[in-house]
Amino acid sequence: MVFSGYRVTSKYGWRVHPIDKVKKFHGGIDLVKSHKSLISAFIGGTVLFAGYNGGYGNIVVVKDKNGHAHAYAHLDSVLVKKGQVIKKGVNIGRQGAT
Repeated sequence: MVFSGYRVTSKYGWRVHPIDKVKKFHGGIDLVKSHKSLISAFIGGTVLFAGYNGGYGNIVVVKDKNGHAHAYAHLDSVLVKKGQVIKKGVNIGRQGAT
């Protein structure tokens, strides 16, 4: 799977958890860009959450029209607000390590 400008750091499926160091199922795909690069939404929808949330740091969660949630975590900064309706490709934050 290719995402222009992104590098895949963790695939969907079983992996050794980076913090717990035990085998766990990872239900997502982790992507990274250069620090502070703009992060755009892969799909449009409604912003369910935008802000700081514990182990995810600064995070944006977008709910698509099919009810699926898409999380963009560890952002340096967040550029959208809860409740905002966004289109695919809209800048939602900047790459970070929170």
